[in-house]
Amino acid sequence: MDDIPFGFGEERAPRRRGAAPVIPAPPEPRCFENDDELLDFAQKMFKARRAVSETEDEAWLGKADRNSLTRLKRRARQWTRFWHDSFSRSAEKCHLVARCQKRELVAFERELVALLAARELGLAERHGETNLDLLNTLGVQGRRRIEALRMLSEEGRLAKSEMVAFADVDEDIARRTPILDPSVTEGILFPQEEKKPRGLDVENESDLYAELEPLTHLLSRKNDILDTRYGFSSETELFKINRRIERIVMRLFTTLQERPDWAISKLLNGMPHPLQIMVLTLIGKEVGHLTADNDLYTGGGLARAAAEQSGLVSRMFVFLRPGARLTQEGVIQACDASSEMLSDNPGDLETAEFELTTKSIERLGLGKQLIKQRKGAFQPRPAKVQLDHLVLSDDVRRALDLTIAQIEHGETMLSDWGLGKLVPYGRGVSLLFSGPPGTGKTATAEALAHKLNRPIMVADYSRIQNCLVGQTEKNIVRVFREARSHNAVLFWDEADAMFFDRDDAHRSWEVRDVNMLLTELEKFDGVCVLATNRVITLDKALERRIAMKIEFQRPDRATREGIWKKLLPAEMPLAEDVNVSRLAEYDLTGGEIKNVVLTAARLALHDLPSSDDSASTVTAAHFATAIDMEQGGQWSKSRRKAIGFGATRQQEEAGNRVVAHNPTVKT
Repeated sequence: MDDIPFGFGEERAPRRRGAAPVIPAPPEPRCFENDDELLDFAQKMFKARRAVSETEDEAWLGKADRNSLTRLKRRARQWTRFWHDSFSRSAEKCHLVARCQKRELVAFERELVALLAARELGLAERHGETNLDLLNTLGVQGRRRIEALRMLSEEGRLAKSEMVAFADVDEDIARRTPILDPSVTEGILFPQEEKKPRGLDVENESDLYAELEPLTHLLSRKNDILDTRYGFSSETELFKINRRIERIVMRLFTTLQERPDWAISKLLNGMPHPLQIMVLTLIGKEVGHLTADNDLYTGGGLARAAAEQSGLVSRMFVFLRPGARLTQEGVIQACDASSEMLSDNPGDLETAEFELTTKSIERLGLGKQLIKQRKGAFQPRPAKVQLDHLVLSDDVRRALDLTIAQIEHGETMLSDWGLGKLVPYGRGVSLLFSGPPGTGKTATAEALAHKLNRPIMVADYSRIQNCLVGQTEKNIVRVFREARSHNAVLFWDEADAMFFDRDDAHRSWEVRDVNMLLTELEKFDGVCVLATNRVITLDKALERRIAMKIEFQRPDRATREGIWKKLLPAEMPLAEDVNVSRLAEYDLTGGEIKNVVLTAARLALHDLPSSDDSASTVTAAHFATAIDMEQGGQWSKSRRKAIGFGATRQQEEAGNRVVAHNPTVKT
């Protein structure tokens, strides 16, 4: 047994005699029956140590005599010898002893592990959390504290063996808070599992992929902790998550050793550990453990998942380079571009999204019956509105034609004509649509996407903005990434809510959000449309990024008449008294005209005398009532009576007002 290295300092002469606590003698050394008994006797040893420290303090105050203090010190040494002698005999029965002996820990290190385990299990009182507090509990005094603190540094066996980590590595060693490896306490609670690691309870590879979902979620949380861009940092949680990940991976490979014929066994065999973690992470993506737009599936997310600690993240990007093993062998690929065209730059790899190749998916048997529908927070949809469906002013039409020409012939303009030298990056096309509600901004954006044969993706402010620190920035990155991945036209409705002048920001996080927006917009090489209902003061940096500003005015009479004709289907049964020219005199936007047409149709169906739809017609009175409802607020109390059994007279009066202006009615 090691000599007891940490005694109780030089004896100090007491000033007065007094009583001292009574500590019973320990039993003879023996083999502990289990970890429970080991920790119980450890608490008695620590109690004897505390009694010595307390009596020494009292001696200085004259409340304890020298003989009492000497007896207590002798008894504490007896308890220490008993515990260490018994500890050395108990490797076969105690998980804690086996772990300590495997790592060749000395007496003080064993005591520290026992104390931390007792605290984690609620068996010991907490007299502070720092290294200094632990030394006080263990009775380490004088010059021996220096040696003890060396053992509690990164150079000590406890840290190097990863049995203990520290929550605040930037603090002085004495003020750091040690954290015990969670597997130690798990081994104490469930000792049978530690003797022989058991595999996962699965019958086939499909079951195995489903059982890996907890691993995927742990890797996602690890990514959040290590992602310093958003200010997240918790060494304590990182240490615990790493240990939990190790236990799942250990069980996984125990299973794979028993099933060497499985495709996943053959794929992972011989791979370095970081590569195995990256592949397992992307398997989780394919089977739908997390949404496909999760940051875990970017290069940065994969690097953080594979790194053991924050200082090693940058080294992980080497495994994601185009010429690295995973991409070279066709195991994984970047989603946004082919692996051959992907840059080696860590900044590009950080934001690039990765996935398993079709070859890997087929090799692993990840068939469609296994893969869940991968839905992200931001999904594009097909563009259905066509430019021919819209009635636009000449100015708007001209601006759109110029935009389409730039997009369709951008390569000629930038490469063949040499203008790309003036635009080394940020070659996307950004448009600003401004104007009152209902003037066609959203419809025009969708029509532009249809013309370009691209889907449209709407960036919903309510889904992007998040109260959690850093989450809004993450959502901004995701929405641009998804748009790039699907080659979609990105439409920012109510852009004034986020794209405002940073000089007008009242909070620091608002400035961060705008900075992130500008950064992503600068890198975006697609089509981005910003829409706003009011005149806004744009940030100067954003002004430079806008290729075209298009103002949507309320339509004039001629434009309104064109909109009416577009929105009145040929199949709609219009009465002879409906005059499109007269309807166009009302100052309505395109959106309001659409609402009027739908409301007039509802009114006509409501007035049917029977269930015979063929007998219904939409009259001028129906349109007049619908216009009144749209202009005056259809749900106001004064207007509600116009819908229902009392509506006939009001509709007749409204219809007479329309017809009176033009007795000769033409459709």
